[in-house]
Amino acid sequence: MLQFKLIILIDAIDSNEKKMFLQWLNSDFSASYKEIISLTSYLLKYLDKKEKYFTKEKVFTQLYGKETYNDTRLRKVFSDTYLQLRRFLAYQQYVVKQGIWEEYFFIETLKEKGLYSLATQQLKHFKQKLDNYPYLDTLALYQQFIYEQQKQILLHYKQRDKESNIQAVADAFDSYYIVEKLRILQNVRSHQNVYETTYTTYLEPEILHLASIPPFAATPLVQLYQLGYVCILHFNLEDYEAFKPLFYQHIHQFNAHQLRDFYMMMINFCIKKINEGQKHYYEEGLNWYIQAFDSKAILEYGFLSRFTYRNVIAICLALAKYAQAKQIIENWKNYLEPEYQESLYTFNLCKYHYQLKDYKKAIKILLTNDYDDKLLNLSAKVLLLKIYYEAKDFRSLDTTIESCKVYLKRQKVVGYHRKNYTNFLDILKKLATNMSKKEGQEILKPIVENTNPLTEKQWLLQQIAAL
Repeated sequence: MLQFKLIILIDAIDSNEKKMFLQWLNSDFSASYKEIISLTSYLLKYLDKKEKYFTKEKVFTQLYGKETYNDTRLRKVFSDTYLQLRRFLAYQQYVVKQGIWEEYFFIETLKEKGLYSLATQQLKHFKQKLDNYPYLDTLALYQQFIYEQQKQILLHYKQRDKESNIQAVADAFDSYYIVEKLRILQNVRSHQNVYETTYTTYLEPEILHLASIPPFAATPLVQLYQLGYVCILHFNLEDYEAFKPLFYQHIHQFNAHQLRDFYMMMINFCIKKINEGQKHYYEEGLNWYIQAFDSKAILEYGFLSRFTYRNVIAICLALAKYAQAKQIIENWKNYLEPEYQESLYTFNLCKYHYQLKDYKKAIKILLTNDYDDKLLNLSAKVLLLKIYYEAKDFRSLDTTIESCKVYLKRQKVVGYHRKNYTNFLDILKKLATNMSKKEGQEILKPIVENTNPLTEKQWLLQQIAAL
């Protein structure tokens, strides 16, 4: 079967875009060729039957009849068609977001032609669109900068000896830069927490200082990103409480990207507090998750992060909200990326059954699923070990511990994770050796408390306490 970028891209666009692309190709505007239209029509017609119809010979015959097959010619028409599709999709994006760019390029054209009076009039239309822009986002800040910049250029042309708006230009750009920098810093911080990676970030203290002083502190979006970032930087309750009313005051002015940023900041704040042992943040965190999902702001390009899926289910289970956990497991599954759907669904369904102490169902799922993701596979093995221990099936426990050790040696698991799981296996093996309560408290408990990294530390301490 043919493997061209064109086929991948044309398969990804929706039915309306497919229809509009054909219209685009048939328009004079696209300056298309007949063979590009023929190729596109053929691909669209047989897109659901690729294996049968997408061979080089069949496509070439469709385009050129009984002519001798020419691979270079076929590749060229595929390349030309891909270029047209790329231009079409780029133009569609321009049409959707044309507000600022249409005004900007038209004003630039008028200036190039020396029509400064018309450019000034057009700038007034730009200002009207800017005033009516419904969102409180970085595009609004950038549009303000573009407006002030164009105004400054036109003022300079008309009245060079009079006061300029250059301060407004500088402030508008700085507001935009501060918010974008805070967004990047937030993403860096979140990535570091998940992947334990260290990044070098420049100007963090300076940006936080600028965001807290006039004129920038008076800009709601700057305030929110500054407060949100400080929340996940220092995890102070005062910053968290200051963020909430300002967020809800402007919630209807945020686009999906902004909403997701803010929800994730607050969720990360709650997760940190949960990890510190502050249990009341379970409810708080779940509330943020539900709001984010109901608004669909939690989705990135239509997909739900696999980490988010696992975290929200873990919170529901920790709160013993089993019905809600089951509902999320089932209803949110289809928002996961296809490659993760089945594995994450079965793993979290298994955790759900484990929490209900329905060990038979949990074991059946675990033994009939082999997860490709190494860390998910290790998490599944740990869950199986916990079940065997709690069910007092020590023969299966011992066998599984040994198989896990072999797996860790064979697989290229990152050093931190290998140490983390090896520590768990060693301590669990000791715990399962008919240890007395006194031995557990005096010997094993201090080892658990002082061993790092160690997955399931709290569970191990609970088992020691139950000896």
